Amino acid sequence: MKIGYLAQVFPHLTMTFVYREVLALRAYGLEVDTFATWRPNEAELSQEAKALVASTSYIFPIRWARFLRCHLQWLFRHPRRYVGTLLFCLRHSASSWRNSLRTLFHFGEAICLADEATRKEIDHLHVHFALNATTLAMIVARLTGITYSFTAHANDIFANPILLPEKIAAARFIVAISGYNADFLQRVVPDDETRAKIEVVRCGIDVEHFSPPSEPQEETDREAQREKCMILAVGRLVEKKGYPYLIEACKQLADQGYAFDCRIIGDGPQAEQLAQLIKENNLEDYVHLEGVVFQEGLKDYLTRAEIITLPCVVAQDQDMDGIPNSLMEGMAMGIPAVSTSISGIPELIEDNHTGLLVPPNDATALANALARLLSDHDLRDRLGKSGREKVMAEYEIQKNTRQLLNIFRARLGPELAYNSRQGSTPVATQDNRQDNRRKAIHAA
Repeated sequence: MKIGYLAQVFPHLTMTFVYREVLALRAYGLEVDTFATWRPNEAELSQEAKALVASTSYIFPIRWARFLRCHLQWLFRHPRRYVGTLLFCLRHSASSWRNSLRTLFHFGEAICLADEATRKEIDHLHVHFALNATTLAMIVARLTGITYSFTAHANDIFANPILLPEKIAAARFIVAISGYNADFLQRVVPDDETRAKIEVVRCGIDVEHFSPPSEPQEETDREAQREKCMILAVGRLVEKKGYPYLIEACKQLADQGYAFDCRIIGDGPQAEQLAQLIKENNLEDYVHLEGVVFQEGLKDYLTRAEIITLPCVVAQDQDMDGIPNSLMEGMAMGIPAVSTSISGIPELIEDNHTGLLVPPNDATALANALARLLSDHDLRDRLGKSGREKVMAEYEIQKNTRQLLNIFRARLGPELAYNSRQGSTPVATQDNRQDNRRKAIHAA
């Protein structure tokens, strides 16, 4: 099944779920090629992701001779589609002059992508996040007849979405990571066709890798943890993560005499602000900014953590988290989680059952929830166990990737080739794929 996965940057340090999904689909026998606009900085990648760079096709840096050749070829061989798609991009991005200019650049990039995708005989493009890369996929679809789908997460649909109604209308199908997102998309384009397009597939994690330690800890480690519990928060240092409320909650906990060690892993534009808040509140002995930690090192923090938290909020630009991966990973390790009741988070954390939920923007409620866990080992144990069970049942990567695979099969049908090693699905020939693509282009 000739599938192309398209991303703005691939692979990416903070989007491990995308490349892990690709690897899982390949393990199921799917033929998946990867494409991206930008090449990542390999020094910022975890070891498991570096091998994917060599096999990914990148648009940038642009080779200008190839760029001009691609545009001239498409203009002279398919003038109506070339000009019609260009006019579509200009006509449907007038929310601001910046968005118009941005979409025009995407058109220029998409011509190169269309050339590469057809050369590799891609039948369908799938994209994570309904942002720039989905704009490219939509343009490629209009040019070539290659269909596309996208997975809707959070910031891509809530904050400054570009051409979202058009992307929904043109997509072959849409994957939402939560029921909350599915409902939101149906409100954007409220019709039966949209409702029929949307599938809910949770982001998955490897519950074998993220599992509670099998070997008992040394007595000295247990004693140290009883004296000073580690509260762990993992995510980019951006507004929607709500870190200032965590620091304020830590101030309240410290004033009440609780012994704890809060570690915040990540980097981002709020780094200086958070460091200043820690200093102003004299929390240097309680709260520590750890910076970037690669996947290889994250497991060590999770092994030592007693509580995992992420006090997510709705940012001023309406950006918000979907269901943070870091919460899933911590819960899979048997760590009790505390977060807020926004977006799809309540679908993961059921209050007082698989974790604790508090209202967003409420440092006192957050401090009270953390205090409950700091002072009650049995509660931590109960919530940790039920949280892991929840993740294993609904957020396990192999199970959810199999669900996505079945959606590809159901939605894309016999026109695409499947790898017969993984089942009895018939394999379409190369001629079949080319013939179907010609029909799709003609229909477009």
